[in-house]
Amino acid sequence: MDDQGHGVGLSLLKVGRHVAHLITFYVPLWSAILYNGFTYFQVNRTLSNATRMAVALSEQPNQSDMRAEKKAFNRWGYYPLILIGSWSFATINRLYDFISPDHKIFWLSFLDVGFAGLMGLFNSIAYGLNSSVRRAVAERIELWIPEKYRRWLPVSSKLKSRQPESELTSLIVASQQ
Repeated sequence: MDDQGHGVGLSLLKVGRHVAHLITFYVPLWSAILYNGFTYFQVNRTLSNATRMAVALSEQPNQSDMRAEKKAFNRWGYYPLILIGSWSFATINRLYDFISPDHKIFWLSFLDVGFAGLMGLFNSIAYGLNSSVRRAVAERIELWIPEKYRRWLPVSSKLKSRQPESELTSLIVASQQ
């Protein structure tokens, strides 16, 4: 028996629970993160090579279309980064809890819960905060700011005069049009 009067079986159950949690959740999670990152890197490299070959073969490269497509594709690369940022502290906390189950670190637990809860915010910033949403938010903010303070806003005149830019790629191939 241990010093608290519990049997060895109870402490083995605690260790088994931690091992099961690590194996059933964190190993697949980090495997998926690594797979997503590797796949993004491979697809990005392949598309870059194909784009370079297409530009070399075409007579008039359309740089604006390629920029918009590249910008949309680069947003997909945020997904592994969001997962890493959201689950790093949780993984470190679980590993530390496995190594030293009787000693909890408050700030690590706080970061674990805080960053895991921010995954939705990270996703909304990465995928939802495009130029049209930023423009709409700035216009709404301008409505609430008194006229005498609006001159201090350097962004307001730029947003109204700028034409909306496309951040999504077209699914229609140019030869099909």
